Amino acid sequence: MEDRDNWKHGNLHKLKICLGPTSSIAPVRLPDGTIFVHYQGQLNESPSDAVPQNNYLKLDPRTNFIQKAYGLYFGDVFKKRWEISPPITRAIPGSSIAAVILCDANGQHGTHIYYQDPELYLREHYFDRSVDRWVLGE
Repeated sequence: MEDRDNWKHGNLHKLKICLGPTSSIAPVRLPDGTIFVHYQGQLNESPSDAVPQNNYLKLDPRTNFIQKAYGLYFGDVFKKRWEISPPITRAIPGSSIAAVILCDANGQHGTHIYYQDPELYLREHYFDRSVDRWVLGE
């Protein structure tokens, strides 16, 4: 944004993310300025134009995976280009998605997402730094 009176497109739209028609969006911001936007969507219109190194974007759009886009801001200044992470988990089409940031005993911040799985159960996934991947909550 150039100023507070005129809204501008941010850089996220350059990824051409196509959401499912009933997708919810769950953004969170870490203390370092990193913003995560969780969504349930379809593929980019042209995955190779957006993030050519990530073959996981070629998934079947009907798989209903929750994914995350992330970028780094400092105040209103964009510092790092938006990228798309690998799919996190599968959810029922149109599931609500909630995301929170929690701080562990070591002061590390982590994202927890909550959603409805394809069998209709409420689920939690979080990024476990000890194994460097998303895991199902207990």
